[in-house]
Amino acid sequence: MDMSTMPDEIWRKIMEMGVESSTLSYRDLCSLSISCKTLNRISSEDSLWSRLLSLDFHSFVPTPNRRPKSLYKSRFRTSSKRDEWIGTVCAMEAEVIDISKGLEPLQMLLSKETETLMGAVAMESMASETVRRESETVTVDAWERKILPAESRIRKLYGEIRACKGHIAILDELCSLQKQKLDKLKEDLASMRYHPVKQYRGQTQKFKLRDYGFFNRYNLRRKGM
Repeated sequence: MDMSTMPDEIWRKIMEMGVESSTLSYRDLCSLSISCKTLNRISSEDSLWSRLLSLDFHSFVPTPNRRPKSLYKSRFRTSSKRDEWIGTVCAMEAEVIDISKGLEPLQMLLSKETETLMGAVAMESMASETVRRESETVTVDAWERKILPAESRIRKLYGEIRACKGHIAILDELCSLQKQKLDKLKEDLASMRYHPVKQYRGQTQKFKLRDYGFFNRYNLRRKGM
């Protein structure tokens, strides 16, 4: 069945189950409301927001002549949920900064080790080529004076190359893990910051959506509300 042709009853049941199981939050209902006119209408129904009010604010008492959605917005602005959300965003932002700062020295060390490896490889290549050329014409006396010390240097370079490769492998793995952690945290932070109505208004104005500005990043207020 095409989603656009699904009966309202099915959408309503999905949203009711989502709210009841705490799978759908107020932010999710706001996001659904800007997807199409049908979901905008269904996600704004009083039954959904009444249940959301009772789940998020246990002392909820229905107010005459005021829709549950509007009441939820007022409760949210004066509740600890807003402060918790702001605190979570700030903590995530601080963690992003800390991980980014911690990643910089790792990347610098990785770059330094890579340069050292490239230099050791170049020196080993030059020394090996020198030994190969001179070993073809060198005398027995010259062998001990030139070839043996050169081969000793080559062995040391081999050891340095192996050590550099080991360091690079460790640093590369550490950088990769930190980058993965940073990317995941940034993704979670973007999701936490996401303001469906604000993002939507930047693209189009298909229908009026003036009652969904629940969570502006700092003061949670929008003009005209």
